[in-house]
Amino acid sequence: MINFNSRALTIIEVLIASAIIVVVIAGSLSFYLIARSAWMDCSKRVPLQRKASLAMEKMVRGINGRYGIREGRVSTLNRVASDHLEVTVDMDDSPTVEDLRTISFYKSGNQLIYGLDNSVIAEKVDSLIFTLKASDPDDPTAVTDIVIIDLGMQDMVRDRPIRVDLQTEVRCRN
Repeated sequence: MINFNSRALTIIEVLIASAIIVVVIAGSLSFYLIARSAWMDCSKRVPLQRKASLAMEKMVRGINGRYGIREGRVSTLNRVASDHLEVTVDMDDSPTVEDLRTISFYKSGNQLIYGLDNSVIAEKVDSLIFTLKASDPDDPTAVTDIVIIDLGMQDMVRDRPIRVDLQTEVRCRN
């Protein structure tokens, strides 16, 4: 037996339900696209931060943990240019002049170069600035024994730049 008095959906109710479904799907899709974009940015930023941190560590401590800025002799810190620093280090920890060697760190194109053997420390380097300062800026006779390093690296994600900037202050030991 067919009941003709049962209530069916009107066209307006169907349109409203369809509009609600479209809004929910559009919101879900936009949330997915935003989350995907953030994930892609992060998947590029984290390795770039890791490379920048490793490059900074190699400048401060040197390659294989030796002959970095920290081991430099205070009297021989030389900022050749804003992106080029020379440091004299003792190669075998003896006080003789023959064992002194000047190493340099500089930016060449988008690469960071370790000047002892001209090896590439990092690529995708956008900016490198060395600033020298004395441990006591109020004393005009104070020795310049602090190097401030500003390192900026940049990569591209979907035609948009992602940038990482690091800064550290290094005091020479000798």
